[in-house]
Amino acid sequence: MNNQAPSRLKNVFFKVVLPLIVLSPIFGYFTFGLVETGAFRPISPRFDGTCKEAGPIKGAEDIERLGSGLLIAAADNRPERPGDKTESGALYKLGADGSGLARITDELPFEFHPHGLGVYESGGTAWLWAINHRSTGSTIEKFRFDGSVAAHVKTYQDPLIANANDVAAVDEERFYFTRDHESTTHWQKRMSDYVRYGTGMIVSFDGSSFKARFKGLAFANGILVTGGGKRVLAAEMLRQRVWILDVLDNGELKPATALKLPSSPDNLSFDDEGNIWVGAHPNLLALRKHALSHTAPGPSEVLKIANWESGRPEFTSVFMDDGTRISGVSVAQKSGKNLVLGTIYDDVILVCTMN
Repeated sequence: MNNQAPSRLKNVFFKVVLPLIVLSPIFGYFTFGLVETGAFRPISPRFDGTCKEAGPIKGAEDIERLGSGLLIAAADNRPERPGDKTESGALYKLGADGSGLARITDELPFEFHPHGLGVYESGGTAWLWAINHRSTGSTIEKFRFDGSVAAHVKTYQDPLIANANDVAAVDEERFYFTRDHESTTHWQKRMSDYVRYGTGMIVSFDGSSFKARFKGLAFANGILVTGGGKRVLAAEMLRQRVWILDVLDNGELKPATALKLPSSPDNLSFDDEGNIWVGAHPNLLALRKHALSHTAPGPSEVLKIANWESGRPEFTSVFMDDGTRISGVSVAQKSGKNLVLGTIYDDVILVCTMN
């Protein structure tokens, strides 16, 4: 009997206790990951105001606002299955009230599937940069916009542009962009997403060369430049953060702080008061279903971040929808009382007027 008791205890330890010790951290990590994706978060539609649709326009994933108040949208008809081909997308202009929607790019001599969009204005001219996902690889396209037509100026090509997501300009020649994944195959990207392993980064272009500046982001997404190019803001979608980084004299990026959000951030924008507006996804699992079948609803949220430079930021959920009215909101542009929302897959832009 005395010999059997230790033997039973040993069996219990190796068959029950030890597996629990080994598996508990793994179970906890993936449970926390589900919480961060919003899998258990209730979606309660809210917006204090009225909304109307502008369109049709396929997949207006990013929208930028010019000093005149005119909006520029990058739109593409994104496929439901990776590898499927669709017709080329385009850049559009529209008013902050949704009026005057018109295409501003002509047919281009190359595939044009615009994703993120950046702008810089100087001397009455607006320069536009668009991430372009060609079937042969990603590029960045530069345009000159005269108020009615965006004329193609230049194509940037570099291995670091693979998986580029969004772009933000410093001046007529320099810009930053996010690269959401370092790996290039579809299954490698999905595996890193499921374990929330950060291979995304921020890349700079100084007018002559590209350089990776800040690595380890779990799906790097929207990006902004402010302070005359002295500060960079970037969205880290899978960890629900917006990074605020200072630009050092040697061009390197030094993290100042990271703002933790209740939703997964996509694109970022500033309003006239300097507040940050975030197009966000409150449930990434639902967004994944929406990506695989565009008719499946994709919940959306718009967040406002005030006083973000004070060290005591204020977060407000201004808009939320369960996918009934609009799915997969990826960007929010605030202009006066108007809030203009673009999406990844829907065929409209939602123009909302806040009370």
